[in-house]
Amino acid sequence: MKNYLMVYNDTLGNRTFVCNILNRIPCDWRYDIDNCYYLKSDLTADELTKSILKYARGRFFITEITANRQGILPKRTWEFLRQK
Repeated sequence: MKNYLMVYNDTLGNRTFVCNILNRIPCDWRYDIDNCYYLKSDLTADELTKSILKYARGRFFITEITANRQGILPKRTWEFLRQK
């Protein structure tokens, strides 16, 4: 499983709409920042993008989260990102 950061704008949809899309594709997810999701999946960023595009069109960016990371996030988010 890899960790990804997905950032999107409202052309993709509102938070409820995006949550519904993410529930349809093979990934675990969580959020705590506006217009941003943390994804956990065996898919590549390209495969995740193609999966999302089956349900919606709009602007978004998906990138892998590497070990070179730092920030101020809730404890539960750090646990999610550290989880294998």
